Amino acid sequence: MAVNLTAYFLLAQGAARSMVERRSGVILFNASIDAQGHSLGFTSYCVTKAGDRALMKSMAVELARSGVQVNSVSPGPADTQQSTDIVGEELMAKWREHGFPEVPLNRLATTDDIASAFLFLASDEASYITGHDLVVDGGHTADVYEIPYD
Repeated sequence: MAVNLTAYFLLAQGAARSMVERRSGVILFNASIDAQGHSLGFTSYCVTKAGDRALMKSMAVELARSGVQVNSVSPGPADTQQSTDIVGEELMAKWREHGFPEVPLNRLATTDDIASAFLFLASDEASYITGHDLVVDGGHTADVYEIPYD
């Protein structure tokens, strides 16, 4: 709770002060598709990430008239050290080699995939976007049915 929600609140609040004075700025949260609450064994993580999304939306509405945009990026399954620590190197190696069948694009996100979403939301091209959670999950949350292994 302290890292995933309280820290986000305090950091965003602090950053917002100077942005409001300048009447310009972008605050970005690192959320997660787990905010939708579907990761078995990770209840506290899911709850805090849902809180991050709610905080982002509230701040977006509160700060919009001050020229400050607030958005979040929600990565899905990704090829990161954190994922490797959770599932183990053997399973990650299998997914890297054969794909990730639970994702329609059949691969894990790369850190570049996720970074690109943040860069877009911080750019001038996103100047009319606020209060939005950009999901970067290869279609994982769009798929209603589990995709079988080939």
